[in-house]
Amino acid sequence: MKRLYLFLYIYPVILSAQTFTVLGDRLVLPSDRSTSSSVVIEKNDFAHRTNLQEVLKDISGMNIVENGPYGGTSTYFIRGFGRGQVKVFLDGVELTDPTDIDRGLQLQHFSVTGLKRIEVLKGSQGALYGADASGGVILLTSDDSDSSNMYAGIASNETWSGGLYTQARQDDWRIRFNGDFVTTEGISAYNENRLSTSAEKDFYKRNALNLNVNNIKYKSGLSIKVISAKQDIDNSFTGDVINNDLSRYDHRIYSAFTEQESDSGQLKLKATIARSEIERIVQTNNFEGHIDQVHLELSWLASEKSSSVLFSDLSKDYATTSSEFKDKEQESIALGGTHYLSLGKFFSDQSVRLDKAQAYSSRISGRLGVGYNIDEKMTVKSQVATGFKTPTLYQRFSNFGGREDLKATTTESGQVSISYNSKSSQSEVIVFSNNANNLIDYNQANSSYLNLGETKAYGVELTSRQDYQRLSLTESITWMRARNKTTGADLERRPRWFSNLGALYKFNDSYEFRLSHQAVSKRNDQGKLPYYDLYNLGMSYSFGDKTIDFDLNNLFGREYESVRFYGTLGRNFKLQLRWSL
Repeated sequence: MKRLYLFLYIYPVILSAQTFTVLGDRLVLPSDRSTSSSVVIEKNDFAHRTNLQEVLKDISGMNIVENGPYGGTSTYFIRGFGRGQVKVFLDGVELTDPTDIDRGLQLQHFSVTGLKRIEVLKGSQGALYGADASGGVILLTSDDSDSSNMYAGIASNETWSGGLYTQARQDDWRIRFNGDFVTTEGISAYNENRLSTSAEKDFYKRNALNLNVNNIKYKSGLSIKVISAKQDIDNSFTGDVINNDLSRYDHRIYSAFTEQESDSGQLKLKATIARSEIERIVQTNNFEGHIDQVHLELSWLASEKSSSVLFSDLSKDYATTSSEFKDKEQESIALGGTHYLSLGKFFSDQSVRLDKAQAYSSRISGRLGVGYNIDEKMTVKSQVATGFKTPTLYQRFSNFGGREDLKATTTESGQVSISYNSKSSQSEVIVFSNNANNLIDYNQANSSYLNLGETKAYGVELTSRQDYQRLSLTESITWMRARNKTTGADLERRPRWFSNLGALYKFNDSYEFRLSHQAVSKRNDQGKLPYYDLYNLGMSYSFGDKTIDFDLNNLFGREYESVRFYGTLGRNFKLQLRWSL
């Protein structure tokens, strides 16, 4: 594979140092030689942040809503597709909750401590990542640097946080460890402005540990990640004035991998096995289950113009005897492949995947992308793809309207883009369209899940960045219409448009000043929620091997709801110290 990487980087049309590397295509490609719509955020760009959601909120085409600001359930959308259709991976291991209604990840419990890279692929990725990836995928990559560092912070509402990353190496063995915590008295998750009395504060406490042991010579390793969280949650029926709404979340991820490469570098084999275990308590309801995963991937460089990857996935969701839906399981197996072709300024990828599972009949997903480098700075590309969303264990077996005869939701998506990249300026325009058939929804009238019909989402993303000597400006705006094709109604919690504007000014090598603005239009959520916008200020001061970060968020104390009935933070601050060991 080394020959392919070298070829892709030195070919005359790949000239901009501003291009980033795309990993989500299962091949390592520069962004202007990949047909995917990708966003990559490196460690230096999120070092002053602690929460993964804070980073993802800035991405065009992606909006996140929360049932309360501290540990409340997060729903994340990419181009109108909800979290049940957006997969999250950590170092190639799928992170999801088999007992969740949507089989989505509880993203609010994940921090950026121990990460070096975040990549978001937008658009259907079913041909590469299988079921539940119709909206896209989020790829998290663990930090593997040789440095050690720590941070400690204090924030509004008696919030304390801290974290550590360190590593050690002897001969061919390397150990990496990171951990972090957050604890807060919080505010009421229920919006107190809707009450005539005061609601309780909803505390939140989370601890996370991660351990990696690798053998460099044999390119193999083991990993363990543990997350444990406790919180009070809201109660919108009683106004959250009682104190018997404790919730717990425990997530354990065990994985092992090995990579082998031929002497010529043309063949590369990677194998991964993993188990992801979840235990959740939501008031008096108990959910417990696990996912077993096996992944095999064979990469082959046929020539400098062509490369292929064959892959196979085996996954099994299981709910244990202590869960509401006891001893239920569903297994899936998949086989797929992707091919990349590079011919001068022209490039293309073709992918196909076959999935077979207990919950649905066999599904074939495909993806075709083509691109062309117009000149040294401009690239046009397009991609069409299909995918599907499987009925979850909850939707099939829950006592609250589960149905085993639910059909899989099928999806089709397309996107066309044109981008411009120079040393000091980058911009991109993306037009996208997504369709979903047999959408799974909950029927309040008869209290059961059903296949509702068709939905459609289409829109435009505009992103740009300008870099001057000391000043950097970023702009992104997404206009989108996501609606039910049968009724014509807008889908819940999908705004018509949302935008992010940012400015970063470096006074010198020590001082950095940040200003950002976020705006969200009206959207449906049991009626219309109004438009809101937020201003945030930040500053970092570096001295020696230490950095102080200060952020003042919601500068003007804007009152708003991202989800109806749930509270949000007013004006709030965060002070953090980072240092190297």
